[in-house]
Amino acid sequence: MGIKTKKTAIDVFLIALLLTAFSLLGSLQVGIAQTSTKVAGIISKDTTWSKANSPYNLIEKLLIDSGVTVTVQSGAVVNLNGYDLRVNGSLIIQPGATVNMGTLETSTSITTGTIVVNGVFSAKGRSDNPIHVNGATYYWKGSSFAPSGVSGIRFTSSSSACNEQTGSGCIIENIALTKSTYPFGIPFGLLITG
Repeated sequence: MGIKTKKTAIDVFLIALLLTAFSLLGSLQVGIAQTSTKVAGIISKDTTWSKANSPYNLIEKLLIDSGVTVTVQSGAVVNLNGYDLRVNGSLIIQPGATVNMGTLETSTSITTGTIVVNGVFSAKGRSDNPIHVNGATYYWKGSSFAPSGVSGIRFTSSSSACNEQTGSGCIIENIALTKSTYPFGIPFGLLITG
């Protein structure tokens, strides 16, 4: 009887140990790590920003060079983080993409992300799948306000005017704007619908 009792006690101990291990494993949080792509400087060749590699985080000012196209695919997220994105080439944003302007705080100022268009800005969302453009709000001691350099999209006089026959140039359709007190600076020739 003594040997059987020892074996039973060992079996009970091993079962208890396994149950404890399984309960600990069951309480672990398991998730998929999201990748992040840092962008800065000058983009000098055609580029596609995908959902799989997003979010795309600006870590300094960014320039899309003349003759270059950056396409932001559906589901991709672009965080300006308070930096400017200057478009001398083309920025094509597909339905379902998100652009967050964000704020950048230094010891002397607060700035907000702005898209400055000298070329082509095409953002064609759909009513069932809009493009989301989120402006910047700064929070301080429980209050929120838009900083003095208000985030938005600014079209310069050298930006490409919309051509409705060809569907080219600067076009904005079905964009959901939030937290943007002065979203657009428009000199001419921009088609906004939706």
